[in-house]
Amino acid sequence: MSKANDVRAQALSLVGQNYHLGEEPWYVIGPEQTRIKLDTDCSGLPYGVFRRAGVLVDGQMMDRLTANGLYYRAKVIVGPSRVGDLGFLLRNSRAYHVFMYVGNDQVVEAGDGTGHVGLRTVAHENARGAKWGRLNTDIGEFTGDEMTEAQDKLLKLVRLSMVARSFDIQMIEAIVKNDVLRIEVVRAAQQIAVEVERNRLGLTPAEALRA
Repeated sequence: MSKANDVRAQALSLVGQNYHLGEEPWYVIGPEQTRIKLDTDCSGLPYGVFRRAGVLVDGQMMDRLTANGLYYRAKVIVGPSRVGDLGFLLRNSRAYHVFMYVGNDQVVEAGDGTGHVGLRTVAHENARGAKWGRLNTDIGEFTGDEMTEAQDKLLKLVRLSMVARSFDIQMIEAIVKNDVLRIEVVRAAQQIAVEVERNRLGLTPAEALRA
């Protein structure tokens, strides 16, 4: 397996994992650590994935950098075309968020709005104003998609499940307060969000029932 294939596999393995600022898989460093060692933050994702896959950046194992640190270290590119390319969201010329391209128009993103690591498309990130960059790595070329159709569908179901679970805290609070009206409002909002995401992912209603 090439390093590009390994990077893709490692990144996809994190989909569904919890997001928490200051965490990264396998290497826990950060000012806001939790006791759960399998949380991930946005810049921790490329750090952990690259280190796990043995990727060299400028000839060395990757340093632990913030999203902005990665942004200024990366070479600007028009759009992603290689596994391991990074996308950034900027505010006042500084990168506050980073995500990784893993091929086949897929982006793995820690902190995607659901509180987890999720899958997005390049088009979705471009619509958010993404800027793209490439580190000087030895990742090489992606040699082929080793994911089966079943695995791809499973990742989509995980994503759909994360959207549904993102309403859990609101629902629990409403139940604790015995606020019947609030429960119905949250449930309706959850159903709409799940349906929108189901359509975006191209899943049928029957397939979505598995999420």
